[in-house]
Amino acid sequence: MWTYNQLSPSSGWNMIDWFGQPQISYYTAKRADEPVHVMADTNFMTWGPGSTFHASVFAVNAGAAPVNAARVTARILDRAMNPVLSEHWQLTVPAGGIKSSAHKLSWRIPDTTPESYFFLEVTMTAADGHRLSRRAYWLRVLKSLADPVTLAKWQARASAEPMSTTGPWLEPQLAAQHTAVSARVLTSKVEGPELRLTAVVKNTGSKPAYPIVLKVDPDTYSVLWSDNYFWLAPGESVVIEGSVRLDMTGLDQVTNPTVANPSQLKLSASAWNADAVQMVLPQKAAVPVH
Repeated sequence: MWTYNQLSPSSGWNMIDWFGQPQISYYTAKRADEPVHVMADTNFMTWGPGSTFHASVFAVNAGAAPVNAARVTARILDRAMNPVLSEHWQLTVPAGGIKSSAHKLSWRIPDTTPESYFFLEVTMTAADGHRLSRRAYWLRVLKSLADPVTLAKWQARASAEPMSTTGPWLEPQLAAQHTAVSARVLTSKVEGPELRLTAVVKNTGSKPAYPIVLKVDPDTYSVLWSDNYFWLAPGESVVIEGSVRLDMTGLDQVTNPTVANPSQLKLSASAWNADAVQMVLPQKAAVPVH
C-alpha cells in the first residue's frame, strides 16, 4: 500500500495527507477491509453497447462464527441511475475468511447506450435487518467495444482497461442525476483535544447520492469519520461518528492553527449530485485545555 501517510506537505498516492486528513482512499480501504464484506466479481470494468454484463456476488467473513440468514440485495442501475434489475437472496457466510456461495447476475446493455457509466449496488444485511456491508461499482460503456468480435478478443486475454482522454467522466454524469440529502448532528462532546460527535445523514431524493462527503471547515482541523465518501440509496439514512482534532499543536507546522472552539466550526454534508447542507452542533462545548 503506497503510501499510508504523506511525509511532506504535498500531494501523492497517500491515504492520509501530511496535515492528518484521511483521504477518499482511506475510507475505500477501510470498507474493503471490514470484517464482513460483500462484493462482486465483474471480471471487467468496461463493456460495449449491446453486450451482456455478468457479475458474481459473494461475501467473506473474517470472524470466528458464521453469519447465518444474511440477506443480499443487488441492484443494477442504468446511466440515469434508474433500477433495471433487482434481485434478493439469503446467504450464509462461513467463518474464517472462506468465500461464501456466489450468486450470478446478468443484464444486457441496450444497443443504444452512449459512452457512459452504469452502476451495480450490492448490500448485505443481518437477520435482524441492520446493514453489514455495502459495495457500489461504476461500470464503463465504450463504443469501441460494441463489436462482439472486438469485445471477445479483448476479454479473451489479460489486457489493460481501454484508456480514454475524451470521457466518459463519472462526476458530471452523476451531477446530472440530482438528489437531496439532509443531515444533522445528534450528539457532540469535547474529550481532551478532540470533539466527538455523531451525525445522521439521509438521502431524501429519488436517486442514489454519491459520494456523500462529510466536511468540517476550516479543514486545517483534521477529522476522522467512521465512514465518508460513501454511496447512499434513496430513502436510506446512516449514523456516522466523527472525531475532530481541535488542538493541532505540533501536528500542523505550516498553518499552526489556533485551538478551535467547536462553535466556530462549520459542518456540512454533500455529494456530487446533492447540494451541501449545513449541520449545527446541538450544544455548546468548552474549548479544550492544553
